[in-house]
Amino acid sequence: MLAGCKPKFSPVKPTELEVKIRSSDASPVVPRHSLSDAQRELCAIKPELPAQCTAGKNADGTPTCPVQCTAGKNADGTPTCPVQCTAGKNADGTPTCHVPKGGGEQEYTIAGLCSLAEDGTLKGGEYKIKSGGRDNDGCTLKGKNFTLIGASEKPVSGYLHLEDVENVTIKGITFGGNYSGTRIRVRGETKSVAIVENKFPHVGPSRYKVCNEDLADPGAIKVDTKSEIDRLLIHSNIIGEVVPCRTAITKHYHAHGILVSVGAGTASNVRVERNTVSNADTGWSEVITLVGDIENFLVAQNSIQHFNNIGIDIAGATRSNAGIPRHGVVSDNLVAYWQKTRTNEIPGFGIYADGARNTCMTRNVAFRTKEGIEISSENCGNFYGNIMADNVVVAPKKRGIRIGTSCEAKYGCTASCDLDASCHGKHGCMKSCDDMAGCEEDKTCDDLSRDRALISISNISSLNNWLVQHAPQYEIQRGSRTTLTDINVNQDNIYCIGDSEPSITNHHTEREPALNKYCGEAQQKNAPQWAKTVSSKYNELDPCSLFNIIPESTMATECRAQRTRASQM
Repeated sequence: MLAGCKPKFSPVKPTELEVKIRSSDASPVVPRHSLSDAQRELCAIKPELPAQCTAGKNADGTPTCPVQCTAGKNADGTPTCPVQCTAGKNADGTPTCHVPKGGGEQEYTIAGLCSLAEDGTLKGGEYKIKSGGRDNDGCTLKGKNFTLIGASEKPVSGYLHLEDVENVTIKGITFGGNYSGTRIRVRGETKSVAIVENKFPHVGPSRYKVCNEDLADPGAIKVDTKSEIDRLLIHSNIIGEVVPCRTAITKHYHAHGILVSVGAGTASNVRVERNTVSNADTGWSEVITLVGDIENFLVAQNSIQHFNNIGIDIAGATRSNAGIPRHGVVSDNLVAYWQKTRTNEIPGFGIYADGARNTCMTRNVAFRTKEGIEISSENCGNFYGNIMADNVVVAPKKRGIRIGTSCEAKYGCTASCDLDASCHGKHGCMKSCDDMAGCEEDKTCDDLSRDRALISISNISSLNNWLVQHAPQYEIQRGSRTTLTDINVNQDNIYCIGDSEPSITNHHTEREPALNKYCGEAQQKNAPQWAKTVSSKYNELDPCSLFNIIPESTMATECRAQRTRASQM
């Protein structure tokens, strides 16, 4: 990519917001397969909120909700519990909802706030952050029981990084300027952190360029740790244009919208909800990513429009993040409008479970992505218990739905790798999954056996999903070093746009997938009305409308509201 260039995403044309789909368009009703009790329980996981975001109530019974409250008040004027209030008492013993001395009514630039921290530690309290300062203003803050809240809608220059914090909220700050690194970053041992209602009109450098090593992976919000994370909430943030960069020694460009990355540590109770991201060129990285040893997570009601690589990625067993995400839900998200950029022309998944266990992907919409929704793994390990249910994939450019992989284990591919163990201490052949033959066994692989299975994908359910595509591509795929067992496909639906035929790959010989195919005039007569409308007018479709055909979904209204909020930033 030449320096001086910027990502160019075609804006949504007005005509693309005209065609609506109503819930009544779902008739005639197609057959459905019911989830088991265990599957329903998995898909209903609700991770614990941070301590300052207690289930809708303060200890004294007044309503609280940090994503709706401003400066100590709820919308109805009742007091809201600040972050330092837990179980009826503050840390110093004062009654709950009392704000201990901190920033008070004074307002601070980021540089001014940093000057208050003694040895990097900020005292408990509420600090109002005002506009002004320089692009590179910022520091790393430590401490407990403090809130950083935007004093106004005016943009703030600089960045805010946290390390080893507890009961901390960053709320309502608009980040301006051209800082090339990560705006909000959390590291170290983290407990009860809420990052809510912040705005990031621009992330990354002002143009594609080679960045310094410490700025080589720009991002709006990044939580990366080798320690423990418990109760993390990332909610209602709006992220605009994302521009990646690279270092002088790296080939690929990288950037993130939201990243939760757990290295040698562990994370639990992670929630990424109602965030809006648009015009995101993330290079070879992803828009929203959870990677590593993360248990009990929820990625829900997020909207991603115009992106170039992967919309939502739940990844495990990677080179730098050996742990595996598990017991999580990815639901009610919109991922729409993949576009090729020069920083990465290859992938384009809407939602990608790349090395996860016991994860439910349900009620999502992938619209005009390159590839739709996939349960897979690029790396060595045993991955099981994942569910795809009630998702809608419309007009992908390539594959629509895939279970399995063509990869041969990019990392963890040494002969000592045991599918029943961790197997990630050694990373073996660090090449693309299609180029294992190029590995030098005496240098990068430990007595590598070419005929040994290194990826196991099992106990996977794909139920009641819809794929509407010209020549639909539906794949259950097994690479040469992969085993597939107990793959259950029941009442998935395929609708062919125009006079096309589906392409169905099934490498799972234990059973045939139970697919409802609506291809050809005779079969299409039995399809719901919405599928016929989408087939003829998908270029003019409002993708939020697709939520209307998911049973009992109310996400269409929220989806449009998110789009409106993003356009007003």
